[in-house]
Amino acid sequence: MRKIVRDPLVHFLVAGLVLFLLYDVVGSSTGESDQRRVQVGHTELLVFLQQQSKKFDPAQFEKILAAMPAAERNALIDEYVRQEVLVREAKRMGLEKKDYVIRRRLIQKMEFLADGYVSEVVALDEDAQKAYYDAHLADYLIEPKITFTHVFVDPRKHEAGDMARVVGQIGEALQRKSVPFSDAPKHGDRFPFHINYVDKSDAFVASHFGGNFRDAIFGSEIGEGAWQGPYQSTYGQHYVMVTKRAAERQPEFDEVRGRVAADARREALKAAQDEAIAEVVAGYDVEVSDVLRDAP
Repeated sequence: MRKIVRDPLVHFLVAGLVLFLLYDVVGSSTGESDQRRVQVGHTELLVFLQQQSKKFDPAQFEKILAAMPAAERNALIDEYVRQEVLVREAKRMGLEKKDYVIRRRLIQKMEFLADGYVSEVVALDEDAQKAYYDAHLADYLIEPKITFTHVFVDPRKHEAGDMARVVGQIGEALQRKSVPFSDAPKHGDRFPFHINYVDKSDAFVASHFGGNFRDAIFGSEIGEGAWQGPYQSTYGQHYVMVTKRAAERQPEFDEVRGRVAADARREALKAAQDEAIAEVVAGYDVEVSDVLRDAP
């Protein structure tokens, strides 16, 4: 237990529990005979404001409440009364008992409290970020990219027996006339997606054309700057002009510094939250049925 008090990662519970206990005292201050009386005072509104904002800073909210215009304060009072009455009625009806949705919501609130606190205390310097990057190199690998245009021949637009002739004529015309990249839209049939593909990954190309087409145009046998093909896709035949390729590569840390910093911080926050909650769980006596322990 001394570790729990000493560990700064669980201090968020102090603020949260103090607030919840204060709310409980305020909410239960009336006797059974006064359950239909809602008392609204400075303390109630101060707690309510902090609950609404999900921030627990009494000094800050004292100032906010003191400076609040009368109309805004009256609206806050009305909303407090509305919520208080609904909560009491729900409890009176026993709606909160054994309700997994409510349990899940309470868990989420405590996790949110943990997130709010650990985000204030978790800081990663550049060395820590670089260490994270080195441990997760695969996450930052830059996929191979390709830039190309294509001319599509749609088998639905041509007789099956005439398809080979049409494909051959289109290919011969593209090469004989040295049709430039920019004129590709003037030839062939309408394709369901794009005509020009600029700096696209192999996964993107496969999603539009299919895996076999992707493998063909990313293959080293495809030259650059000339019409080649035809290549079969999921939809039909294509002539392709590749103008640029970029091989798969591992970026330097500085190229992805922003992403790494965000990812490393997210992982550190999750670890800190898990540690804080584990410390709280360790403060409880947990009894598990021997029958469950022995179950396969």
